[in-house]
Parts: sequence; structure tokens; C-alpha cells
Amino acid sequence: MAPFPYPELDRSTTSIRLLRFRDASRDNIQCELTTHNLPGAPPYTCLSYTWGDANGEHKRIQVSQTDFYVRPNLFEAPKMLPDKTQVGASGGGPAGLDADGWWDVTVDAYFSICINQEDLLERGHQVGMMRDIFPTAHLVVSWLGSCDADVSNATFHAMVHRSKDQPQDSPTLELQNRSFDAFWVLPYWRRMWIIQEFLLPARLVLAWGPHGIWWQALQTFLAGLEEYNPLVVAFPFGHEAFERSYARALCFAKGRRNSSNPKQSLQGLIMKFGYGACADPRDRVYALLGLVGEVDAAERLLPDYTTSVTQLYHRTLRHVRHAPDLVGRRQWDFFRVFLRSVLELPSDQMSDRSEMVYRISSHRQLSQPLLNPSPKNDGTLRQQIIAIINSKFPHCFNANDSYQQIYDNVIDEFSGFPREEDPEAWESFDDLVRQSLGLPLMRGGGEDDILETFPEHPGGRDLYVRYSW
Repeated sequence: MAPFPYPELDRSTTSIRLLRFRDASRDNIQCELTTHNLPGAPPYTCLSYTWGDANGEHKRIQVSQTDFYVRPNLFEAPKMLPDKTQVGASGGGPAGLDADGWWDVTVDAYFSICINQEDLLERGHQVGMMRDIFPTAHLVVSWLGSCDADVSNATFHAMVHRSKDQPQDSPTLELQNRSFDAFWVLPYWRRMWIIQEFLLPARLVLAWGPHGIWWQALQTFLAGLEEYNPLVVAFPFGHEAFERSYARALCFAKGRRNSSNPKQSLQGLIMKFGYGACADPRDRVYALLGLVGEVDAAERLLPDYTTSVTQLYHRTLRHVRHAPDLVGRRQWDFFRVFLRSVLELPSDQMSDRSEMVYRISSHRQLSQPLLNPSPKNDGTLRQQIIAIINSKFPHCFNANDSYQQIYDNVIDEFSGFPREEDPEAWESFDDLVRQSLGLPLMRGGGEDDILETFPEHPGGRDLYVRYSW
């Protein structure tokens, strides 16, 4: 199959593509791609959805008079979103509802779903813009997938009509229970990419089959559910499923963002949402970058799909190294283990060496005692650093070697560490190994000052015997 001829994007600008639907009839979806600079783009709607099975049957649509194949879930979306989508008018939704509680969602809307996934540079550029694309959208539609009309109607009807006295024509309690259980465990909630797509926009409609609800109506319902108020929640439908679901964390995170608009730290987001479903483990970091607080351009972690998962691991650690909640060595060690798991990195000899570099360089609290030895700590902290290395790599320590030769052996053993990805960690490791061996630093101030700071360690040869190196 020939690649689709995407119109070029200028990556030096905030250029995006928009997809305009010309016809969304059941058997004939026709649309066209247009290119715009984001600040001057026409009003557009973003569609947030889950891709589905990559090996399943693909459906043909027409994009700019060219055949284009999409997965079934996306194929169903424009057909299931009719000209009038019922939403919760009583939930305090934004302007756009008419007197009957309907919002006009036309098939002529723009959907910002137009990234050339095969172009790694373009993918990284567009992913980096998600923090601007979704908040700028006229509307974001969370497409939860297809379902029977009575199921989605039962769910959203119960959310909007929360009073204890149910109307005579309301869906049955049994159907509400079943539909709520299904709603909270939909595959949509587990998808990694929907996290920022769901959290960023202020105008959000959740569409499930032919029915939809404003986020504000869902938020009002959840506030009552959280308070266990019997006048608001007439029955405990779906409560256990909600408590167990990934959706709970997302919904309450969005509620907090809407109230105070906090920007979170990358490490906090990874710890909270890092196990979302995605085909590429790198997206467990990249899909969260749009939610991170403002940082200096030089410190910003940028999406780059030309890098390996291992490179991203080191870059992420470099980015979060000085986070206040990672100052303690235990927290730092735990986060590294968690990040390796999230990125699905296997353990091997090289990773063991990298982890030792991070373990030693995390002894930041030891640097001041090493710079200023005293009778109380003289030698003890140096012994700790050397003992860590010796426990795994005793061949670096030969009884007849000088301290300089031992240092050279250690550096050679760890030469595979990607210094260019995290130079600060390597410099800390190098400095601490030198200080532990009583050697001068090779960077910084004048050599004479350094040599006065690090005199020959009087207990050096005793340490040599104690640790059998």
C-alpha cells in the first residue's frame, strides 16, 4: 500500500493539519486535509479516541480524493455523531445548547487527528504542540466508542437526572447498573494519549454511541457521588466499578485542574498515569508533557521519536533530577525503578552499570562531607562509595594498582554510560569516585586549591585491605 501523500508541515512554525468532513454517510465518508498555522486556524473540534486493534479490519474512507484506511473505532465516530447530539443541558455546560438541551455537532466540523505517524520528526513536532492544540479547540469530543443507544442513554440520563424521585419514563435501575459498570471500564479510559486530551480542554463532550454529555454535567454528578449524598445519588449504581477504574483518577484530576489550573511535575504525572495503554512505551512520557508546568526552554524535555527508549530513560532522569520530591535517595531510587518498568526496559549488564552510576551520583548529600573531611566522617563516606563499586566489580581493584590506576579501571568499566544524555549524572559519578580515592577533580577551580582540599587519604591502604581490593 502506497503511503498517503500528506501535505507538508512547516516544523519551524505552529503548523497543523485539519480534517474537514464533506460527507459522513454510513458507507461513504469523504473529507479533505487542510494546513493551517494554529493561531490563524478556523474553529475546529478535536476528537479524542482510542485506536483499537492494529491487526483488525481497516475501513476505507476518502481523504482529499485518495483512499485512506482507518481502524473501525475511528470509522464509526463521524457516523455516530449526528447533527444533534443529546447532552446534559442541566449540568451547567458551556454556551451552545439550545432550549431542548441539544448541541449542534455537524459532520462538517474540523477534527485535529491528522499526523503522519510514519514521519518521526513530524510526530515529535505535533506531539509537542498538543498542549496548545487541545486547549485552543472550539470543542473536544471524547469518543468513548460505539454502543447500543439504550445503554448510553441510561448512563447519561441517570447522570443528568440525579434526583431521588426518578421520572416514570426513566430507564430501569437494572439497566442503569449495567450501563454504569460498562461506562467506567471502557478501553478509552486506559489509553495513554487520552490523558492530556481529556485534561487540557475546557469545553469537553463525552460521546458514547449516539448520546453525549458535557464534562460539567459529569463533574456535577461525580461531586455527589464522592460525597455519598443520597439526595444526589439515588442509588449506588456503578459505584464499585468507578472506584476501581482508571477513569476515577482522570475525572478527579480534571476537576482539580478546572478549579485551580495547577501544572504538575513530570515525575508526579508518570507516577500517577505511567501505566496507561500505548503501543510505544515512549508515549508513557511524551503523552504527559503537555500537562507539565512551565520550565525554561533549555530544561524542557521534547518529544523525539528518533531516540531509543533507553535514551529517553536517561533524558527523563536528567529532566527530573532536581525535583523537590526526589531529593531523598530512597525516592530517587524508587522513581528510577518505576520509570524502567513504565518504559519496559529489560535488566542487563549495561543497565546494571547505569543504575550504579545513578546510585552513586545520588549521594549528593555526601558531597559536602567529602569536600570537608573531619575526624568524624573522614574515610567512612569514601568507604561507602568504594564498597558499592567493589561489591559488583571487584576486578577494578587490584592490590598493586595506584589510586589513579584504580580510577582508570572504574571509568573504563562504566564507559558505556550515555554521558551525552545525562552529563550531570556522569560528572557527579566521576567526581565522587575521584574524591573517594583521594584524587583531584579534573574540572572546576585551580588544581592547587583542589589538591589542598583533597590531601592523600591517610587510611587509604587500610581501606585497601578491609575491602580486599
